[in-house]
Amino acid sequence: MKRVALLVPSLLKADAVGNDVIAEFHALRSQGIDVRLFAEYNHGADPMPQPLEKLLSFLEGTLDSTLIYHLSIGWEKGKELFRKAPGRRIIRYHNVTPPHFFAPYSKEYEAACDAGRKEVARLKELPCHRYWGDSAFNCAELQEHGIPAAQCDVLPPFHQVNHLEHAQADNDVLQALGDGKTNILMVGRIAPNKGHAAALAAFATYFHNYDCRARLLLVGAECPGLQGYSQMLRRRAWELGVSEAVEFAGKVSIAALKSYYARAHLLLVTSLHEGFCVPLVEAMSMKVPVVALDTTAVGETLDGAGVVWPSFDARHFAETFHRLASDEGTRQAIAWLGWRRYQRCFTDDALTSRFLMTFRAAA
Repeated sequence: MKRVALLVPSLLKADAVGNDVIAEFHALRSQGIDVRLFAEYNHGADPMPQPLEKLLSFLEGTLDSTLIYHLSIGWEKGKELFRKAPGRRIIRYHNVTPPHFFAPYSKEYEAACDAGRKEVARLKELPCHRYWGDSAFNCAELQEHGIPAAQCDVLPPFHQVNHLEHAQADNDVLQALGDGKTNILMVGRIAPNKGHAAALAAFATYFHNYDCRARLLLVGAECPGLQGYSQMLRRRAWELGVSEAVEFAGKVSIAALKSYYARAHLLLVTSLHEGFCVPLVEAMSMKVPVVALDTTAVGETLDGAGVVWPSFDARHFAETFHRLASDEGTRQAIAWLGWRRYQRCFTDDALTSRFLMTFRAAA
């Protein structure tokens, strides 16, 4: 019987990497494969991962074994297990954020990302059969470090957008945001690589020149280790004269998140580094038009299903906000493009089919 081990440093519920790992688990199990999760730490995820010390014996118990190592941060234990594992070995590369984004705010985050980037640079030394990148951008990065293009596959990550689609919206949030104001939404943790400073500049330009009743909704967890960054953003909002129009919503429930999307006139993405960017998929599924900066994997994930600017200019972004907020036909047309792309490429069925096809090809 086939055996597959899925290896990750930490398994977190509702985390982008965790969502991908758990969905792979269920996809493989649906094919009658004996699959187990292995993680050093578990933070409320289900199913429960197995202890790391059981991984090698699990894989050695069959002639047909595969280890899939999810790489998104430096992890020495994972690398050593990968070296020792029998059978096929696959690296699932979710990208590692460059450390310079965190240097002004957290030495701990900077060090972790630096270790991860150094590990990526040494991947060609590992005995690996295939490399699965979340995007062509991720695969290109691997190739820059000496990984042959013939060993790389683009495999978009699983997500939990189907849960968002079927969730019951939070009525309190719907009512609070349904007051006729223009709602510009950003979704993602409050972290330096997400480009919030540019978003504030674009919003301030729109607010002061087009719509002084608009608001910017920042939905995403604020990390305790990045308080300096959060404080900088609040200070910047005050300097730009928009502090009363910017809402730091924090981490929200899936019901509340659905309400934010339901009331959003557009999703704004000014991130400077993304290996894929799941909020783009969320917006496409919820028929919310996207306005984004074309960096890293953002343009690739959208693939024409949104308004993408090649470089940042606050005036251009503000003009786009105005067009979408004031022209229902344009807003719906762009939203429709996104929804069609979601249906074609990012539904659970589409992702499961692509994952299983890629897995069988690796076997």
